[in-house]
Amino acid sequence: MIRRRQSALKFAHPLALVVVVSCKSTEPEPISIAGSWHGSVPAVSVGVDLTQLGRQLSGSVSFHDLGSDALGGCEVSGTYIVPSVTLIFSCGDVGPARFDGSTTGARSMTGTMIWGDRRQFSSFTFALTDQ
Repeated sequence: MIRRRQSALKFAHPLALVVVVSCKSTEPEPISIAGSWHGSVPAVSVGVDLTQLGRQLSGSVSFHDLGSDALGGCEVSGTYIVPSVTLIFSCGDVGPARFDGSTTGARSMTGTMIWGDRRQFSSFTFALTDQ
């Protein structure tokens, strides 16, 4: 009887291996959104240079008034899970900012930009200018 169980395990083991090997994720591969993105809010132009590693985003942000004078910059981090984009701006004295949106094609993303607790810009759009 012990030999029958060992024999049954020999047959079950390869079957279990086939099941494990044949299982894979159906989640789509992330599309790269790395590059230079530009958008604007009233009186301010926002430039974001993104790098991407899988779903993780990082980079830098620069702010300019509409006369092209630099207003400062900060770091950005976030996630991209197709099509959702979340960017967190760490801007020191300016305060935190957040963009929640989604890609609307290979060269644009749109969503809501929130500056601290005070200012919210809905329908904020970034356009990819260089990839």
